[in-house]
Amino acid sequence: MENNKFLELKRRMMITATNRFNANTRLNRHNKFSLWTVISFSLGLIFVSIINVVHINSIINSSYIDISLIFFSVTILAISTALTMSNFGARAEKFLDSGRELHALVLDFEKIIDDISLQNITNYEKYQKEYEHILSRYENHKLIDHKTTKIKNKNEYNQKWYNYIDVFIRNILEYTIYIVLFFIELYCLYYLIKN
Repeated sequence: MENNKFLELKRRMMITATNRFNANTRLNRHNKFSLWTVISFSLGLIFVSIINVVHINSIINSSYIDISLIFFSVTILAISTALTMSNFGARAEKFLDSGRELHALVLDFEKIIDDISLQNITNYEKYQKEYEHILSRYENHKLIDHKTTKIKNKNEYNQKWYNYIDVFIRNILEYTIYIVLFFIELYCLYYLIKN
């Protein structure tokens, strides 16, 4: 059997494993950002409540304090619900497991690559089936994960300058909600302290 076919299967398995590790990293970031957003808004809620109770600054319009309290509470509820429903941590672990399984499969497959006498249709189909079996048991990664793989492996892929910008923008957009919420919270707290 053709050695190129074996090398192509190995290449696909390695790329997919790297994509899965990138997905793990992306989802772990979501998990951390979500948790930090909940913590940040919880602290903001406590701070605004203390200002309201102690009347530190009586010039502040009480309706603004009430709106801030409601906004912080609703944000905590929404992010907590999204965090629970999205299950970022568990999904990240599954991507990590998938990447590890694929990586182990690649390492096992390399002995076939190294020994021409083992390169036959039976071994090829065996590893192809195992690869497909691993893929079928797990959620698929996103396009950003594959684009990140291509950027990280610039020697294998002919990446242009705009591919780097594309990945950068996609990463920013992936986490925009956390950035926007953080700046809204800062503005609310700044307004309370300023007045």
